[in-house]
Amino acid sequence: MANWQGPFEGIWPRLTWLTEMDFVVRTSAGYGRLRGPSETSEPFVPTAPEPLAPAFAAGDGLVALRGDRLIPLWPLALFGIPRHPKHGPDPAGQPLPQVYVRRGEVNLEYTPLGEATLPQCESDETAVERFLALFRPPEVAPARSQKGFSVPGFEESFRSLAKNLRGRTQERETLRTSALVIIPSKTERVSWL
Repeated sequence: MANWQGPFEGIWPRLTWLTEMDFVVRTSAGYGRLRGPSETSEPFVPTAPEPLAPAFAAGDGLVALRGDRLIPLWPLALFGIPRHPKHGPDPAGQPLPQVYVRRGEVNLEYTPLGEATLPQCESDETAVERFLALFRPPEVAPARSQKGFSVPGFEESFRSLAKNLRGRTQERETLRTSALVIIPSKTERVSWL
């Protein structure tokens, strides 16, 4: 405790910029601000609402706003009625902040903050599309189409190896040359390995 108390307490003065940040959501009554431990938003009137409109093009937007600078947090965080993985949003549910946890088999999975009965919820398809657009690796042009002199790297070799099934050569050869026990039948032959 003695080793960490000083550095830990030294963090707080450096985090004062967080008091200048607002987490802005759009509600049925206009814009709202998430502040403190409450999961409900308080009314918020932005000084310049025009830049906020594109950030809320997706219905469940959440924006970090500091002065005149904003960062859209959707789809990694959102504000809306949590969608149950089996039956979608509850019409009587209240909008809650939700934090991205992982990509599921179909949609993104979130943890709704302030909801005790639903520990996990999921996104709709538009969030998955946006997520993939954000994190898709850039396409690399094949080395043949590049002009001029360049020092080749190993990237093309890695891609080639990743596309092919490699290894297990000895195991495959063992399967080919193994003696198969054949059980004859009148109409067909069944092979047992």
